[in-house]
Amino acid sequence: MAEQLDMQSSQKQRPDALALLVALLEQVLACAEGAAAGDEAEGLSPKAAARFLGISESQLHYLRDKGLMPQFALMGDGGRCVRISRSELKAWLLAGCPSRVRWESMRDVWLRKVA
Repeated sequence: MAEQLDMQSSQKQRPDALALLVALLEQVLACAEGAAAGDEAEGLSPKAAARFLGISESQLHYLRDKGLMPQFALMGDGGRCVRISRSELKAWLLAGCPSRVRWESMRDVWLRKVA
């Protein structure tokens, strides 16, 4: 009789554990779908921007310093938080990576194409 009670209680616990596992998997799936749908930050740090472009962070700074890519935005007091727009980087890539001077003259047209 004690064995039957133990067996019944373990069977009752399984559905709870299964329900918990299903709920957890649904949350993981929702997070993955959000990331796939572009639920990522628009403002990229230099490290994230370099990863996005597939180059090293030092190469990114070289391109920026030489005026060969879009300008970064400086946020906060003193501009200690540096970001660049993911949409702008994507549009700049699609435009053929023009120099900053040329990019600034054609940027609005390309940003409309990407959006």
